[in-house]
Order: sequence, then C-alpha cells, then structure tokens
Amino acid sequence: MRRVLSIATTLMMACGATQTTPTPTERDAGTDAGPPDSGPPDVGPVDAVPPPFVSPAPVASVALGAESSCALDASGVVRCWGSHRFGQLGDPSLEMGYSSDRARPDVVAGIVASRITSGTFHVCVITGESEDEAAPAPGSVQCWGHDGWGQLGDGGRDDRPAPVTVAGLDRVIAMAAGEGHTCALRDDHSVWCWGRNHMGQLGDGANADRPTPTQVPELRAEQLAAGRAHTCAIDEERHLWCWGEDLDGQLASGGRSEPLGYRPCAERVEGLADVRAMGLGGGHTCVVRDEGVFCWGRNDSQQLGVRPSGRQTTIISAPTLLPGSEGAVEVRGGSRFTCVRFPFGGVRCVGLGHFGQLGDRQRRGRRSLVEVDDLADATSIDLGAEHACATQPEGVVCWGADRRGELGDGAHRARGSDRTVRALIP
Repeated sequence: MRRVLSIATTLMMACGATQTTPTPTERDAGTDAGPPDSGPPDVGPVDAVPPPFVSPAPVASVALGAESSCALDASGVVRCWGSHRFGQLGDPSLEMGYSSDRARPDVVAGIVASRITSGTFHVCVITGESEDEAAPAPGSVQCWGHDGWGQLGDGGRDDRPAPVTVAGLDRVIAMAAGEGHTCALRDDHSVWCWGRNHMGQLGDGANADRPTPTQVPELRAEQLAAGRAHTCAIDEERHLWCWGEDLDGQLASGGRSEPLGYRPCAERVEGLADVRAMGLGGGHTCVVRDEGVFCWGRNDSQQLGVRPSGRQTTIISAPTLLPGSEGAVEVRGGSRFTCVRFPFGGVRCVGLGHFGQLGDRQRRGRRSLVEVDDLADATSIDLGAEHACATQPEGVVCWGADRRGELGDGAHRARGSDRTVRALIP
C-alpha cells in the first residue's frame, strides 16, 4: 500500500500539484488519483455514494479517423464505413488488413451509444440506455480498432474488430481520441486518459504508455479535445488547459516546450479566457471565442489561415484570429486543414485542399476560409486526415479523399473533390 501511494504522489508532484490526502468521502466519490494504471476507485459506503448518473442523450454526430468514418444517430445506433485495416469498422465478420474496407455505412452490432469519438485508427463510444440487460451500464466506454499502444483501454494491446469495454471507467459524459491515445471526462469533471504517452499526451506527468485509464491530476474540465499527440480541456471557468506534443507550438507555450518538445502535465494557456469550444488538428490547436476562432501551431499548409508579415511560416506560436471566422460556433482540425461551422449551418474551410477536403469542389489549397459548396444547414462537423463530414437534418454529407471508401457512397476514388455524398444516415 505504501508503494502505491508513493507512485501516485510522484505523479501528482511531477505535474506541479499540491500533495493532499483525500478524505474518505473524496476517495469514495472518485477524486483520488490512485495508482497510475488504475481506473476510478470503487464507490464506498452508502452515505458516500455520488448522485445518480445521468447519461447524455444520444445526438446525431460524426466521428472521423484517418481512413474511416462513423456516425451516431439520435436513437443511439452507430454506423461505420471506410477502412477496416485495424478493425475500426467494428465488424468482426470482416477480415482485418490493409485491403479490407467497406464503402457504405453498416451498423456496429450491439452498440447503443450517447457519444462517439474517433482517433486515427480506433473508435470509442459512451454507452447509452439499452434494453439489453447484458449491455454495459450507461456512461461506460467501449472501443474498437487499433490498440498498439493500449488506446482501447481494456488492458491489452491487440487490435479489436468488435467493441471492448474500457477497464474501470464509468459515469463518462465526454470523450476525445488522438492518434494513439484516448481521454474521457467523468461527471465529477475529472479527466482520465490511456494509450500512447511518448509525448506526455496522457497528462499524468510521465511518458510511459498506459493500457488502462490514468487520471490527469488536479484538472476539472467541461470539454475535451485531442490532436495527433496533444490534448486540451476547457475548465469550468472557460480557461484552456493543454498538454502533450509541442513540436509545432500547438500548446501555445511560446518555446515549443524545449528541450523535450512536449509537456507531460496540464498547464493553462495564459491570456486566453472565455473559451467556448475547441478543435485540435494534427499539429495545431483552435478555439472558439466571442470574437471568432483563434488558432496556433503548425501552419505549413496555411491551415491557420494567416500569413504573418506577408510571409508563409510553418509555426504560429500564439493564438491568432482566423480571418472570416467571426460568429463561428464550432471548429475542427484535420491533418493539414481546418473547418468552422456557423450558427446558420454554413461551413468554411482553409488549408490543404488537394483531395477536395475544403469542400469547394476544387483540388487546391486555400490561404483563407472558403465556403463548403451547397451546405447551409449543418448541425455538426468532424474532420479526418484528408476528408470531412457534416450532419444535416436529413442525413450526413461528406467530401474529400475517398481512397478507402471513407465518403460512404459505395465508390472508391483517389480524390472526391468533384462531388458530395448525402443522406448516408436517415
């Protein structure tokens, strides 16, 4: 027991947290950091049981990986299409491998979800209310796909073509996934991460991979987002906290976290208040504020929509307003492009466009935001590496790269810039 406590204390001190000894009530409520590879502690005595968990209502949304797409409808059904290289379609009847794919949506069997997120080659959902008594309790997390760094959270490292349950994690209300890591937000506002940690993207003060959830110390969050190897959270006072890779200045630290090139502890981004929403790309970060969208980090394809001093640059180290983003309500980052959504349902994109991922029916990059053609009623958006999808009242529309069927219309084309795909999900 003494050794377990010393490990937890070391992690908390590594992240600059004040060492405290939780009271029994705090520990029973799940606020104790615990050992690094453990999930939330078990609920304790009856008088310390937290309030009943309220599962988030299912919503229509999309979650895109590098070569695959998934959509969650309002009834909690999940459908996926595109590449099945690592099992990311959630269908054990399909053989996994580089050439395995499906160009039309199909249901992920046995899943009733309230939220969905996708990493590069893996997918995770928060479970919703189910009539199946054998189903995981609402607020649990199930994942499938690539598991080379433990990003599926079940304690193993084997790719899974069917959903597995993340160990010891419950009462989850939000999630985010990167290239090889996954993070979850519980209803007590604690943040838990697992998977690859070579750039400190799990935020536990170390850089060892974790195949089961470990807590980000001393952070209480309202929203989560993940890039390739960095993670950010918005706290209860609408401040932004980020950790992980900083080689492209995506943490807005000013020094690219020298000499390591990463930061393994969550730190607040100074001078950036009233953050309403965020979206992380491969090497850049964007947030929504009242004034518009502010971005920083990698800018080699003009994905930040700015050219400081009239010159192209690969790094923007401080939050910078994305021109034309005033009034935006949502932002998402792809590998080397960025898209924003507006209250009226329009979507605009900027950056690399060689695969049609900007949605303007062109095959070239843009230095400033351009309107996605014929899309005026989007309710949510998400970006993959080189493709994008949006939800609409009548279904889903996708555009961009389609080499593995990730646009979902049954075709396979190297570039899908000359068309959009509609009504995939009724």
